[in-house]
Amino acid sequence: MTSENGSIVQTGGSIETESLNIHAKDLVDIQGENNQVDVIQAVVESGDFIYTDQDTISIDQIIADGSVTISAESITDHSDDNSVDIQSGSDIIISSLNGILGFF
Repeated sequence: MTSENGSIVQTGGSIETESLNIHAKDLVDIQGENNQVDVIQAVVESGDFIYTDQDTISIDQIIADGSVTISAESITDHSDDNSVDIQSGSDIIISSLNGILGFF
C-alpha cells in the first residue's frame, strides 16, 4: 500500500492479509476494529503511524517521522532479533490485551 504524496486513512471495512507493507509520505491511520494482518511493515516519511488489529500482529519494522501507535490483542517481534523494529520521531504507544513479546 503506497501513497507517494499523501496519507493512507482507513475509513471503513477491514484489512485481512498475511503481510502488509505500507509506504506513505504523510499520516497512516488504519484503525478498523476487524483488521487481521499477520505481519506489518511501514515507512511514514513525515507523519504519524496509527494501527489497530483485532488479534495478534507481528511487527517487521515500523519507521515514522511522527508518533507510532499500535493496538492489538497481542504484539510480537516478527524476527525476534536484536534489531530496532519501531523507530519514531516522537512518541511510541503500544497497547495489548495479551502481551508484547520479543522486543526486549
